[in-house]
Amino acid sequence: MSANLAKIMLIGRVGKEPELKMTPSGTAILNFSLATDRTRKDKDGSKQKSTSWWNIAMFGKKAEIGEKFIAKGKTIYIEGDVEIQEFTGRDGTKQRSVKVSATDFQLLGGDRSSGEMDEFAAPAPGKTQAGGYDDIDDIPF
Repeated sequence: MSANLAKIMLIGRVGKEPELKMTPSGTAILNFSLATDRTRKDKDGSKQKSTSWWNIAMFGKKAEIGEKFIAKGKTIYIEGDVEIQEFTGRDGTKQRSVKVSATDFQLLGGDRSSGEMDEFAAPAPGKTQAGGYDDIDDIPF
C-alpha cells in the first residue's frame, strides 16, 4: 500500500479581493491570491526580500464563510492541498502553475492598508524575536 500527501500551510497577505463564483450545481468557489514574503541574507550579508504569489481556491461552505471575512490586505493562515498544473503558454513554452485548494483558513490580524497591527508585526523597541536573536537568519541552527 502506498500513501501520498501534498499538503501546504501558508501565512501571508491576501493580494486581491476574493471572487465568489457558483458552479451550475450550486457549489461555491472562492478564488484569491496570497502573497508570502521571505527574507534572507545574500553572500555579502545584505538582506534580500522575495515575494511568492499563490492562487488559492476554497469550496463549498468554507468559500461562503471566507467570502464574508477574507479581504485584500488581510493576514491569513491557509492550509490545503497542492496541485501543480502544466500548460503551454501563449509563447509556446511549457509553464507550471501552483494551485492551493484550501481546506482550512484562519484570519490572523490586521492589514497593511489600515495601519492595524497583527501577530506578525515587528517587536517593540528593545525586544527581540526568536529567543533573543534579532533576525531568524542569525539563529545558530
